[in-house]
This record gives sequence, C-alpha cells and structure tokens, in this order.
Amino acid sequence: MMSVNNTVTNTPNEYILSQQNQALFQENCQRSQNEQQLYIQWQYAVNGWQSANNEIIRLNSLMSDLQKQIDDLRINPSIGRPGTSIQVSTGSATPKSSRAGSPGPKKNGDTEYHTDEEELARETEWVRAKTKTKKRKLNTTPSPATPNNNKVNKFIVEKAKKEPLPPPIMVDDVKSYESLYQDMVSRIKDTVFQTKIINDKTIKINCINSEAYRAIIEILSSRGYSYHSYENKQTRLIRVMAKNLHHTCRPEGIIKELASKGYKINAAVNKLAWKNKTPLNMFMLFFENDENIEKIYGIKSILGCKVEIVPIKGTNLVPQCKRCQSYGHTIKYCCKQARCVKCAGKHLTEECRKSDKQEPKCVHCGENHPANYRGCVVAKEIQKIRNNKIQKNYNNKTINANNNNKNIGNKQTPAVQTENIKTKKPTYATILETNKEKGMDNKQNDNINQTLQLILNKITKLEKSVSNLNERVNKIESSIKKTTLNPKKT
Repeated sequence: MMSVNNTVTNTPNEYILSQQNQALFQENCQRSQNEQQLYIQWQYAVNGWQSANNEIIRLNSLMSDLQKQIDDLRINPSIGRPGTSIQVSTGSATPKSSRAGSPGPKKNGDTEYHTDEEELARETEWVRAKTKTKKRKLNTTPSPATPNNNKVNKFIVEKAKKEPLPPPIMVDDVKSYESLYQDMVSRIKDTVFQTKIINDKTIKINCINSEAYRAIIEILSSRGYSYHSYENKQTRLIRVMAKNLHHTCRPEGIIKELASKGYKINAAVNKLAWKNKTPLNMFMLFFENDENIEKIYGIKSILGCKVEIVPIKGTNLVPQCKRCQSYGHTIKYCCKQARCVKCAGKHLTEECRKSDKQEPKCVHCGENHPANYRGCVVAKEIQKIRNNKIQKNYNNKTINANNNNKNIGNKQTPAVQTENIKTKKPTYATILETNKEKGMDNKQNDNINQTLQLILNKITKLEKSVSNLNERVNKIESSIKKTTLNPKKT
C-alpha cells in the first residue's frame, strides 16, 4: 500500500490536501479501504470549507455596509429619525432624492439614502391631528339592549323538575294472576303499569304516574285484595324537629302561630321518650311539600320560645306495621288482614280481650312474647339482612369515592408525577411521626409480650398446683385402701 502525505497546506484553504495527494487519489484506482474512507472524509472537508468561506464573505460585506451606516449617522444624526428610510445599495443605482451625504455624483458601491414622503406623512399623521378640548357628556340613561330572539339564553332556561315515580304496590295471597290482571285492565291500560313476581303468592306492581297508582289502589280496595304500599314521594310532607319548645304547648297553638306567619304547616306532634314514653321538649312539625325548606329552617321562635329547627334523624330499624305485624311497611299504607300483637288472632290489637296476665303469643315465631318484641328470632334475622345491605351500600360508596380520587390524581402528566416522586423528600415532621409510630408499635409489642409472659407464668403455677393436688389425692386414696384392707380391731 502506497503512503499518503496528509500534510495540510499553510494557505487559507485549511484542511485541503496538497495537489500531489489529490492527483494520487484520482490516478490510483485501486485503493484500500482506509484510503477510500480518507478520500470520502476529504471530500466532506472541502465542501464544508467552501460553504464556510462563502458565509464569511457575506458577513464581511454586511459588516462593511453597517460600518458605513454608523459613520454616516455620526456625521448627520437626522438621518435616523422616525419616518426616514435608509436603503443600502451595493451595486449601481440612480439616486432618487438626496438629503444627506456629500454633493456630487455617487459612485458604485456607495451608500444611498432617500426619504419616502408618503410613508412619512402616514406615520406622522397622529401628530398633526388635533385633540378634543371638551369633555364627553356622561350618559346616565343607557339605551336598553335590543332583544335577540334568535338566540336562546341557556342560563335562563331552567331544567324541568323531575317528578318521582309512585311507590310500588305489593299484593299478597294472589290465587290467580289472570284474574288480578283482568281486574286492572278493566279500568286502565296495561301500558301504565308493570308487574313483577316476587314469589308464588306476592306480586309487585309499578306504575308510571299518579293517576294509574290511584286507580290501581281503588281497584284493589274494591275487590278485597290484601296489599300494602309505601309513602308517596310526590305528596310526602316536609318533616322537621323543633327543639327547646316546652312540652306543655298545645299543637293547635303552634299550628295557629306558624300559619299566621305564612307557613304552610299541616300538623305538630310532641316527641315522647323511647323507654318510659314521657313527653320531651321537642315537637315534630309537618309542612306541605311545596313549602320553602330554607324558610322553614329560618324559624327562630315559636310561642315566644327560642327554638332550633333541625332535620329528623333517621333510624336503621326495620319498620313494623301495627295492623298486620309484618315488617317493611307501616299501618298508614296497609290493607292486609289484621293480626293482634298479643294473641296473634285475626283482629286488631284494640279489639283483643286477652288479659295482661295471660302469656302472649308471637305471630311470627309462635313463642311467648308480643309480636313487636325486637328480640324475636324473625326480627333479628330481618334486621341482620337490612344491616348487611346498608353496610354493602356504604362500602360501595367509599370504593367509588376512592376510585374517583385516584382518577383525579392520575390526570397529572407523567413529567409532573416523576418530578413529584423525585423531589418528595422526607421532612423532619414526617420522620418524627414515623419514629413515634414505630415507638408505639414497639411499646404495644412489649405490652403484648409482657401479658403473654404473665399468662405463661400463671399456667405453670396452675400446673404445679394441679400436680400437687394429684399427689395428695393419690396419698389419700392409698391411705383409704390401707384402712379398708387392714381395719382396726375394736
């Protein structure tokens, strides 16, 4: 392989090989791999130098032009005022109008300046315009805005209040579904209600409006069906509790005073204690369902007493009907066979002739206790089912809330998340809290170990005492055997 001289010339053409090496690369067709790579790099260097040289020439020309403009501005500063345009000409050009510079013909390559009068007039027009000297009068009665009937204001249009559906109707002891269906269809259409089979003898009826609900109630009552329903949310009264109102106040006086103040009150009932049924200084107030709830909670005094209006606390106890003694509904919406709470007979409790000294009988389990006893096996089982359902709903709500919080946290960009992870350093407070928690855990473990040790010590002591007792019992048995085998002679 022939040697190549890679010396760089001292001329301004830096990184270009000598003419001898160029001829060498052109004539020698058989080149090694290293020589071929060197030749390619040389071509790249030549092209880069040529582009850099052209850029340097362009920058030098611009610098010379700028230097000339700076010199002219030093001689005549009025050239650079606003409205005067400056043109730089590098070639031959005929002058339009000269306002600066030495007189005489211009040579090629000299800087030429001219002013465009029209452009100057447009830019300085705001200087020549006269300002108004009088103050603008204040318009105290603005003209009303012209109504635009084509556009609909979304904020004015309110959503229609959604009416709740009527409550379901539970029909018991159904002997023939076809006869029940024909009775309902004889009065109303089958499109306004829907039935669902709960079990062999119970049918659930759902209505789509209040008219159908009332019609079905009339049909069931007139035909003697055994059924029950629930409170209608469309006509349900607003119920609140008035605290700090003396129990001797008459409900009629409370209703009269609140009605005189413009409240749509329906009833007032004194609250009794749960165990001994003594009257409390609290009254349940019932208002119409279209009354303003904020206005109700704004009541501060009744009959001169300073009161506090609070919502009625709910209960998790399963309601029990005082007519049929069944669970899940109340007497107000029950049309089933009456059952006595004392003797389980098919009559109302008020009509029972059984004395208090005789033992009661439960309708549900047949034991010797009243039907409203919450310790009944059936009552406990129904209450357990209700509690499990409430707990399940609560757990579902908490899970959904946690998932929503996680989704909100995951909306951050990955960059922000990684930054938070990187920059999150434990502070002194967090370290102190972790140490406290560890200390508490250690103390709890020590206490547990101590109690376990005490228990073990007591067990060992008991084992020793038991072994001692066994020894004594064995001695007594042996002594008894000796006395029986060798009785003393009298």
